[in-house]
Amino acid sequence: MSRLTRSLLLSLSILVASCASEFAVKTGVDLAPNAGIYLLDPPPSLVADNWQQVLEVRHGDEQHTLLAQLSLNSETGINLAVMTAQGMPIFQLEKAPLGPMPVS
Repeated sequence: MSRLTRSLLLSLSILVASCASEFAVKTGVDLAPNAGIYLLDPPPSLVADNWQQVLEVRHGDEQHTLLAQLSLNSETGINLAVMTAQGMPIFQLEKAPLGPMPVS
């Protein structure tokens, strides 16, 4: 194997390993000092709904487009995934239901 191929494979392995270890499912995430998203139990009227929303986020002079997907389900609880417009995951939050969620 050539030196370039080995270097490329090593770099790719490090990238994949760092992405896999950095992306963990949680119930909350801090976005900035004094700003974060934390999942709580949803009201019963919202159970069994799904939403997708395109977000335009500004930070200083930078602007980013993100896609947020939210799912509320009586069996799986709350699932929120935020990713880049290209589909790369930013974070994922999950909260299992504490008990049976009533369906209205």
